[in-house]
Amino acid sequence: MERDRTRARRRRHRHRAARAARRVRRSHRAAPRRRHRDLRRARGPARSRRRRARRARGPARRRRRAAVRAHARDGRGAARLARGRRDLRPARSGVPAVAPGVHARRCRRQGRADRPQLTGPAAPPTATVAPDDAAYLIYTSGSTGKPKGVRVPQRAVANFLASMRERPGLSADDRLVAVTTLSFDIAVLELLLPLTVGAEIVLATRDQATDGVALRGLLEQHRATVMQATPATWRMLIEAGWRGGPRFTALCGGEALSPELAEALLPRVGALWNMYGPTETTVWSTCGKVELGQGGVSIGRPIDNTTVWILDETGGLAPIGVPGELAIGGAGVALGYHARPELTTERFVPDRFASRPGARLYRTGDLARWRSDGQLQHLGRGDHQVKVRGYRIELGEIEVALARHPEVAEAAVTAQPGPGGEQRLVAYVVARGTAPSAAALREHLRGALPDYMIPAVFVPSTACR
Repeated sequence: MERDRTRARRRRHRHRAARAARRVRRSHRAAPRRRHRDLRRARGPARSRRRRARRARGPARRRRRAAVRAHARDGRGAARLARGRRDLRPARSGVPAVAPGVHARRCRRQGRADRPQLTGPAAPPTATVAPDDAAYLIYTSGSTGKPKGVRVPQRAVANFLASMRERPGLSADDRLVAVTTLSFDIAVLELLLPLTVGAEIVLATRDQATDGVALRGLLEQHRATVMQATPATWRMLIEAGWRGGPRFTALCGGEALSPELAEALLPRVGALWNMYGPTETTVWSTCGKVELGQGGVSIGRPIDNTTVWILDETGGLAPIGVPGELAIGGAGVALGYHARPELTTERFVPDRFASRPGARLYRTGDLARWRSDGQLQHLGRGDHQVKVRGYRIELGEIEVALARHPEVAEAAVTAQPGPGGEQRLVAYVVARGTAPSAAALREHLRGALPDYMIPAVFVPSTACR
């Protein structure tokens, strides 16, 4: 009996080695094509996480259109394209397609004579990963119309998760509802942090995440204790009648948390945390617990092994209370932009405040100041970039796409508060002759931009500058 078990175990190891030879390996990049229930299988179980840790993940939003997808995959050089098992046709880009668990099922269905020769090692495959290996590659908006791929290393993700485990904190007794799409880097917290402490994850569907009543029902059904979301989602929940509870922890980030929304959330939760951080420094770089009578909502203090500096126009340190550009250093700084060395050099600069050789600072372009109580206050952007529904958007990228329409002579895009107080995109368009309709402009933009970058309002204008 023991001999049979040993033979079966060795055969399993050889099967895994054979499957690994067909799949992506360390330094390869794997791009999920679309949101599919089989992608949940790709995220678990725990036994396979060791193998997945060796390769960089490149999220691709399902609703992105062909132009954006093609550019992202060409720049990313994806080695594999993860898809659902029912859709294994070769991708249009020529990238080979794989689906979680498919090869194993095919091996079981084949006859013994047709099975591949399993000559691999009989011992379990070992995972080798270096701190500076890329953990994932994620794209953000670019001012020239060319998205920027941010390469985030394993060490940065490990530091982020270790810090979040302590502050704001998560335990095995918690139940976290995950509402974020894979194309948004804050999904890293939702999908990985609970696994480090043994907490439960409840995955919301797209429909549940975008419908206040449905999301309220999901939170109540599973007695959730933690959720991370943008201000727009929290506002939607409040409007749907969500009451929360004293054991509930709310994490809010992705865009500015207004004092009005904070006052509406505080009576509904046991703890409210305001989170801040650009993609280039790994999800969240600062966090702070929001309390009544705080004198305005701050973005808190740096997380573990992270440094924050407020720089004046000369690159020196700004005094306490004086606004300046926010620069971030420490363990969370990304490797840089994929295939964009000039832009990497411009934004990731040497950290002259650090004692470690080769340390770098990321210049965020955000304006901030230190308060006298040691908290950071965010003051907005110092350039042409905005955040809408948690997504970082370069307005120039939308303007470039609009200007490519044959009937558009000039375009300008701004972010303005909508009827509910949340930011929305407004495009001002100068026509060459007859002004194109809003529907025609939306259809044109859908061929080049993701849905969250399409303006909500189009305004005909005689001049944009």
